[in-house]
Amino acid sequence: MIKTNKDNNSKGNIVVVDDSPINLRLIVDMFKSKGYEVRPVPSGKLALTTIKNLPPDLIYWMS
Repeated sequence: MIKTNKDNNSKGNIVVVDDSPINLRLIVDMFKSKGYEVRPVPSGKLALTTIKNLPPDLIYWMS
């Protein structure tokens, strides 16, 4: 069984990955304002662990 982190009022769960704190905050705020549950992640290595432990509906990976 896959664990879910989806809140009943949330449109979905998004993991946002970016090593720039400013970009990360901007994208997180944008998705949250649209009703999404967002998990910010500051590195690729940490993102892989985060995604494996609790798969999101969408991964927004900045480069």
